[in-house]
Amino acid sequence: MDELDRKILYEISENARESHNVLARKLRCSREVFDYRLKKFQDQRIINTYQARINISNFIYGGYILLIQTINLSKKSEKLILNKVKSNQKTQFIGNIGGEYDLIIGFTTKNINDLYDYINFINSCFGKSKSKSLLLTMVKEIKDSYKSLFSSSEEPNNIVSMPIISIKIKIDDIDKKILIALGNDATLASWKIADKTKISEVAIRKRISKLIDSKLILGFRAMIDPSKLDYQAHDLFIKVNSKSEKDEIELINLFQSRKDVTYAVRTIGEYDFVIRLLVKNNIELKNYIQELRNKFPDIISNIISQPLFETIYHTQLAESFLE
Repeated sequence: MDELDRKILYEISENARESHNVLARKLRCSREVFDYRLKKFQDQRIINTYQARINISNFIYGGYILLIQTINLSKKSEKLILNKVKSNQKTQFIGNIGGEYDLIIGFTTKNINDLYDYINFINSCFGKSKSKSLLLTMVKEIKDSYKSLFSSSEEPNNIVSMPIISIKIKIDDIDKKILIALGNDATLASWKIADKTKISEVAIRKRISKLIDSKLILGFRAMIDPSKLDYQAHDLFIKVNSKSEKDEIELINLFQSRKDVTYAVRTIGEYDFVIRLLVKNNIELKNYIQELRNKFPDIISNIISQPLFETIYHTQLAESFLE
């Protein structure tokens, strides 16, 4: 991957709906070269989909991370179970991990009853195949973006999909249809959305602009698979013994400044932070964990690393919270 490849991925990672002519001019390459390289990323599955970054906080009660340890589960049975989990519209992420647990599931709920129902749903899916589980509640998303991974300079990255908000904005059924359409394909042309919603393309464009201005749409992201770029993903579960708010802020600032940290969230439960780290090998993993311990010896009490072997499912939009 050369410098132009990196620049294209940098621009498209959080600006997927921008005109290719505009991006090509910005990168000083021809539209033909830009389109050719972008198609190469898609063909190689480096870019899987394009999704609008919907402001999830406006619609949900809470976000959760569920770790599951399985027992006596065949590959065939696992596939059937995970297809069922994937079909639940509250599910946002499913991954195969190593270590103490075998699966990591991310999901959102609209109320406390939804949480109860989803846990029951998971229990019914796995049955006796689940030997134990661990639930973490997400209280503050710190970072969720691959953009800085392709940056040529050091820059903080605090792009999130769950910003803390004080007032929720109400939307109508047309807006919901627009969010679902762009959530499934951020590059979908306005006239195609107009056909689906039975209103004019001009009205669709105005509504999209309004959704952006009101921060209900936070951007348009490319869903990138870092494993296709020879990165190994590891989820770090961090327990802290913070003595002050300043200590925690310093830790958060470190996560936001590191290119190799693509996701970070503050949680409540057995662990206080969950971050996703991308490394080229185990030496880089070891060095990062050691760096954390050395920089915050009085804050961090425990770090558990679990490799993310495979991302089975990942959607930014869990449609159920728009219902």
